[in-house]
Amino acid sequence: MDLHRIIIGNISRQLERWFGVHLWHIFLRDVDGNFTLPEDLDLRFEFKLLSHEELLCATQDTPLDMSLEFLEAANDRGDFCMAALENGLVVAYSWRTLYKAPLFDDLWICIDRDNAFYGYKALVLPEVRGMRLAGILRRLLDVEFSKMGLAPGLSYVAMHNLASLASVEREVSQKHAGFVVICNWSFWRYIYCSSKVRPWLSIENITP
Repeated sequence: MDLHRIIIGNISRQLERWFGVHLWHIFLRDVDGNFTLPEDLDLRFEFKLLSHEELLCATQDTPLDMSLEFLEAANDRGDFCMAALENGLVVAYSWRTLYKAPLFDDLWICIDRDNAFYGYKALVLPEVRGMRLAGILRRLLDVEFSKMGLAPGLSYVAMHNLASLASVEREVSQKHAGFVVICNWSFWRYIYCSSKVRPWLSIENITP
């Protein structure tokens, strides 16, 4: 990780923490339907698209950062969750939507292209990090979405999330599309999407 990236990441983190200024990279990814699991992958992991019922069961005993309200809303939108399981328990997951997804507070990212999709929530439990599970889940979802004729995919990564940035940039299919800046203050909110991002997505205030 170069020093410049670390400095920018630290500045971004402090801006978000103290001043309510959120800075994100937006990436576009091509879809490859020919992915196969790496030969050296630990065989104890199983990968599958989880149904709503399976997700409800998975979140009963494991700290997966998915509330019942979140799962019900995702199910209503028809969102997709690919998960890695170890001994039947979810240890990593990745979500995608074709329509819209929560960002924070009452802000949502909305997809503005009929054939595009958006990856909006992912988690790898600490005990299995470093095993390339996040990248594998993204690629397996690509296979599923290629069957539906969908491309490209969109994702955002906070500028201070250096681990996620490194993971995304290792994949040659990922292309940097631009930036999003949100100033989220109690008396005023400012949203900026760079010109290359605007044709693909918008950020809207949606009150449940």
